[in-house]
Amino acid sequence: MKIFQPPSPLSSLVSGWSSVVALAGATASRGLRNHYEADMNTYTIRYISGPQHSLRISDVAQVKASSLTAVLAGKSPWPVEMNMEQTCAWAKNPGTSLYHVEAWEAELVAVS
Repeated sequence: MKIFQPPSPLSSLVSGWSSVVALAGATASRGLRNHYEADMNTYTIRYISGPQHSLRISDVAQVKASSLTAVLAGKSPWPVEMNMEQTCAWAKNPGTSLYHVEAWEAELVAVS
């Protein structure tokens, strides 16, 4: 024999809150996506290599990205080192020595 139990008011309250939270999360993520798409800065990226005393630049381009790390991650898996002001950075090949450098270098050109 089954006993009928009416739904408790608490269950309807919980289901109502879950839809509010889901709606708020969707709105927040859409707002963040638009925020990041709008804040794309312009960077100059270049490939440098050679002995320390005579580095050569072989590839130069201007790209739009959200950060220096994002710019360099698109070119190289090497670790990124940034200056204190975060206006330039480089991803240096960890396999190179102190006397021979191979790296991608990025510099902030314009802030949007």
